[in-house]
Amino acid sequence: MSMKHKLALAFPGQGAQTAGMGLDVIERLPNLKNIIDIATQETGAPLQDIIAQGDTRIHETIYTQPAMLLAELLLYEHLIQELNLKPEALCGFSLGEYAALYAGGVFSTKEAFRLINIRARLMHDAATKHPGAMAAILGLDIPKTIAACVQSSTDQEIVVPANFNCPGQIVISGNTEAVKRASGACLSAGARRAMPLAVSGAFHSPLMHSARIAFEQALETSSLSKPHTPIIMNTTAKPLCFDEIKLRMAEQIEKPVLFEQTVTALKEAGITCVIEIGPGTVLAGLIRKCAPEIEVFSYQKTSDFESLKGWLQTHELI
Repeated sequence: MSMKHKLALAFPGQGAQTAGMGLDVIERLPNLKNIIDIATQETGAPLQDIIAQGDTRIHETIYTQPAMLLAELLLYEHLIQELNLKPEALCGFSLGEYAALYAGGVFSTKEAFRLINIRARLMHDAATKHPGAMAAILGLDIPKTIAACVQSSTDQEIVVPANFNCPGQIVISGNTEAVKRASGACLSAGARRAMPLAVSGAFHSPLMHSARIAFEQALETSSLSKPHTPIIMNTTAKPLCFDEIKLRMAEQIEKPVLFEQTVTALKEAGITCVIEIGPGTVLAGLIRKCAPEIEVFSYQKTSDFESLKGWLQTHELI
């Protein structure tokens, strides 16, 4: 008897952006150009140009977030229009959660870009007002990493775990000096490495509090619908409870991304296969480290389409 496979979709976050991402979809499905038009209208940014050029703008938060979301929605729509996919769960890493919410039917294309544009600008402003840093801690467990952050924080300077990526890989975030102290404390506690990350702010930390508060206000006027597919949320690693959606979307800006715990939740829900939709293979690598038994396919460009189709057929998912 063959085991029935269960599919989830996962969408990557900031850091995976690459020149040209998602634009090849337009050659296959010209009707999807309307997504680019809506994104450009809602953000006021020449996103197609920024992605095509792949210049320094693609790495500025204010543009990275809407550009990544655009690439992910184009690739997702391509799959949905050409394949009869029936995902049983959705998730995304940080800004990738917006693609998951869109895929779950929570908001329209227009609303997705309106919100990601506000989020990107608020996070950029918070990072400018409260400069900070992030570092990846490799080879240290969760309790020891948390302890190092607690002992390295003061009333004036704070450092916290920001991303629980996979066993032995945690990103910390906060005031620059506190992040330096915590990196040293982690190494003393047995971490293999502490690598400063090239980021423009202390994301997913209390230094983003002003952005969270302002985003809560922006969500007041937002029209959101109940998801038709379970969405495992970053801050809870549990399926979205619709009554809490505005709280979850706002708190995600300053709370840690529980990605390792999200993969555990997928595994416990019986998910056996995941398609990572978007540039890069970061999530595929993390998922394999969290749950080696889950099979992952990274769908980055339309030239991957035939091999993805074959992979889905092999697993009897289409």
